[in-house]
Amino acid sequence: MFGQVMLASYTSKKQLVAIKKVPKQPSKGNFTCIMKEARLLKIARGCPFLCHSHATFQSELHAFFVLEYAGGGTLYKVIEDQGSLPMKNIQ
Repeated sequence: MFGQVMLASYTSKKQLVAIKKVPKQPSKGNFTCIMKEARLLKIARGCPFLCHSHATFQSELHAFFVLEYAGGGTLYKVIEDQGSLPMKNIQ
């Protein structure tokens, strides 16, 4: 699900985090997608292949996911720049 991602400081833990801001759009039916993403992040908390979720909260207009910060850009950008990834790099 697409949203805006911002870099923030988690002061109590003294670390950088990514905050994903997703607009709630009932007319597009994305509330179900937001809930699925929140549930998936909770279930997959120990998975080394996904960013760790620190917290989830919401405002009237947006859902927010506080996630582990993983610098270096997006996987899409890496694949776009390199064409493809060697098997040894993705195992």
